[in-house]
Amino acid sequence: MQKSYEVVIVGGGPVGMILAYDLGMRGINCLVVDDGKPSLAKKAGSCNTRTMEYLRALSLSDKVKAAAPIPPGISLDVVFATGMAGKELHRFSNCLGWQQTDQSPERTHMISQKTLRDLVCEETRRRFSQVDFAFDATGTLKSQTADEVTVAVSTKDGGSDVVAARFLIGCDGGASSVRKAMGGKLEGEASTAGNLRVLFHSPQFYEMTTLRPAQQNWIVNAEVNASFSGGRGFRDDGDIITATFWNISQEQSREILADPAPWLWAAAGFEFPFSFSHSDFWATHNLVADRYREGRVFIAGDAAHLHPPTGGLGLNTGIMDASNLGWKLAAYLKGWAGEELLESYEAERQSIGKRVVAQANHNYRSGLPSDFYEVGLLEESTEGEAIRARVGERIYQMKNDEFNAPGLVLGYTYAPSPVICEDGTPPEPQTVVEFIPSARPGNRLPHSVDDHGTPIYDRLCSGLSLIVTDPESLAGEQVAREARALSIPLKIIELPETTRSLYGAKLLLVRPDQHVAWRGDALPTPPSSILTKVVGLTSL
Repeated sequence: MQKSYEVVIVGGGPVGMILAYDLGMRGINCLVVDDGKPSLAKKAGSCNTRTMEYLRALSLSDKVKAAAPIPPGISLDVVFATGMAGKELHRFSNCLGWQQTDQSPERTHMISQKTLRDLVCEETRRRFSQVDFAFDATGTLKSQTADEVTVAVSTKDGGSDVVAARFLIGCDGGASSVRKAMGGKLEGEASTAGNLRVLFHSPQFYEMTTLRPAQQNWIVNAEVNASFSGGRGFRDDGDIITATFWNISQEQSREILADPAPWLWAAAGFEFPFSFSHSDFWATHNLVADRYREGRVFIAGDAAHLHPPTGGLGLNTGIMDASNLGWKLAAYLKGWAGEELLESYEAERQSIGKRVVAQANHNYRSGLPSDFYEVGLLEESTEGEAIRARVGERIYQMKNDEFNAPGLVLGYTYAPSPVICEDGTPPEPQTVVEFIPSARPGNRLPHSVDDHGTPIYDRLCSGLSLIVTDPESLAGEQVAREARALSIPLKIIELPETTRSLYGAKLLLVRPDQHVAWRGDALPTPPSSILTKVVGLTSL
């Protein structure tokens, strides 16, 4: 008898595994198919503030912090310098949200892709018996009808099976077989530049530097285009240090790997002992899928968008795809949402994917380390000091929005969307660098805490949440009654009137992914119209 699932996920990296965990938490029966290809290089160095907010909602944020503790007193700065024993040109602090602010209950946390994936896999297997796994296997779309898909699952030992599912999700990377099977293609520029990471051990490396500690050091010199990161027990890489050689050909890559010492020494500015660990060559892309869905097939993560890691946006964008898609699939499968909610995934996430891909490529092209080199940069003279000051200012002007992007991370919106009730207010003048909290429909709900210090996100439910800031209002009772009639899970959250100025209305309807779906000072007639609009059952 053919085995059947509600959802099959092809690709068990962090995005696929977090989506499986999300669905499992919502009671959805699913299968994760993963080919088990090893990734020696510990990719993706951070979960940004927005990702950590999502992991918090999944009860995973504390586990992530415990799995990759940040050593006390470690510097999370990014420094541009003439060498590891040279002169500092500019220092970026609180990069990518690494310090706590009053805009969120969370902050960026450093963790490798492998550690994050393994942690979520273990938690999924421990908590959710309805989630199955097929490791060392491939999943291929075999057929699709209006009601289901069939997926051929083949294992490395020669075994094969065909399973049925209501939906198939491709989280299987840039070469996604799921994307190709559903007829999707990547649009944009492929392989715009090559880059090489060389990972090595060297206890003496940081002992020989004269720079103040930093988690990344970008080296501005005329010889090599390189940066150093990691080590010092930073993240969960232990003492592994990464040297990245930017914008090089595969021929240069082979030359470096044949004898990395002169290249590493030229970048550092001194000779040091080291032992080679491993390397990976990767291409820079500027690509977004032309579609995120075809019928009962969806894609997420690198299957949907490919770009350089500049700005730390790649893994985080994929995880937020999962945040958007997970609750929508569950709501549809549980019977309280309609087709338009599923359709909204592409409408909401593809625009974000395009913006992120554009920004990441802008970050790459705005200046690699050696692009800032000027003749006279190393001179010990008044003129040399002036050149270094000028270069430092140029670095700040060109790279600030790469390392300081709260407007991009927290300030994105899902409006316009078929399931967002826009209220006619204009968008905030957000920039990549400037974040303006706003409860305008489509936006992330602004962070606040109650009198007990509990963040508003901790009070939201897995269904819809209605925030009421008017103690005299009867709206909560009315909406709760309508929600029960429609079998839509709803929680009423009463907040003091003082929060109204933050949220801009007496009433707010918030989705499970912490985005505002509707706001107003009074309910429309009938009140059910906002509920049906938000869950894709009909239009307002």
